[in-house]
Amino acid sequence: MTAATAASDAPGPIGAAPAGAPGAEPRRRRLRVRVLRLAAGVLVTLCDVGVATWLVGEIASDRTGWSQWASWVPTPAALALLAVAVAVLAALRTRRVLAVHAAILAFVLVRFAAVEHRLPALLSSPPATPDGSLTVLHWTLGEPAPDVTRPLLELLESREPDLVVLTDASRVARAEPIRRWLADRAAAAGLPAAVPRRLRPFTILSVRPIRGLELVAQSDGITAVRLRIDDPAAATTVSILLVDLPSDPHLARRETAQRLRRYLQEADATDAEIVIGDFNAERGAWSVRTIFPDLRHAFDDAGRGYGATFPARLPTHHIDHVLVGPSRRAVRYEIPAVGLHRHRPQVAVIAPNRP
Repeated sequence: MTAATAASDAPGPIGAAPAGAPGAEPRRRRLRVRVLRLAAGVLVTLCDVGVATWLVGEIASDRTGWSQWASWVPTPAALALLAVAVAVLAALRTRRVLAVHAAILAFVLVRFAAVEHRLPALLSSPPATPDGSLTVLHWTLGEPAPDVTRPLLELLESREPDLVVLTDASRVARAEPIRRWLADRAAAAGLPAAVPRRLRPFTILSVRPIRGLELVAQSDGITAVRLRIDDPAAATTVSILLVDLPSDPHLARRETAQRLRRYLQEADATDAEIVIGDFNAERGAWSVRTIFPDLRHAFDDAGRGYGATFPARLPTHHIDHVLVGPSRRAVRYEIPAVGLHRHRPQVAVIAPNRP
């Protein structure tokens, strides 16, 4: 007997099958299946944790520091996680768990399309602009702002706003085409000559005469400016509040909201009929409702289509807002698809809320 033959005939460990034994390959296959099922289970669990985090943010909003972070998880992320979980569960053929996840995915998808973004409204024609309405355009650009003269001029000519509020766009007021548009628009309406006004960080283009412009608060990254312009529907003025809140994600939105609410009360500036600005908080957030408990979002009145303003190129968060008080109603609200800088603009047509 040769050494090689003796080695091949030597017994292996008790209970172990030889390498070429018929039972070795099925055992390896079963081991691979177990590893894959374990990995799939871990992946589904991670997806469920992500969806749970999104759900906590939707319910608790930014009323606490920890829920504030959860509130930034966008619904598209939750949809993507649910889709991955459904695909994995379908491959595993776990029917009951698959049915639960598929039902949740369907519910979140319908909510996303019909409630959060009102996509079905795009199937109908937008309502006509009623007499006495006020069209406002707001755009947060951020410093250093790009040259937005051409896209802004296109928006001005297509939407014909009565009031334009630009945040962090100081050099726009110096652009000759923008100044010419404002002067021509006022002249066409038979109103006195209008010029851009600036109160940092806001640049204001108002076709209707400005009757008051004052700083209400500017502290801790919070800026609030009170603006009064002639009401197109009555021989009085419209009280408008311009707001810019800090973007630092580490700042507690709860404290910022309570601080601004206190500033407004101290300045006797809680009577705004329209509020415009960059809140750096989601539409419907606890912080927004705390500052302005009696106001509604223009999107809730008249939103049509995808409702998000940030980031501009692929928006997932609606953090720029137009709010209206009980005496007003929005008849149209849109977010033009201008992915030029950090935010997309918003346009609202606001009319008196007659009985």
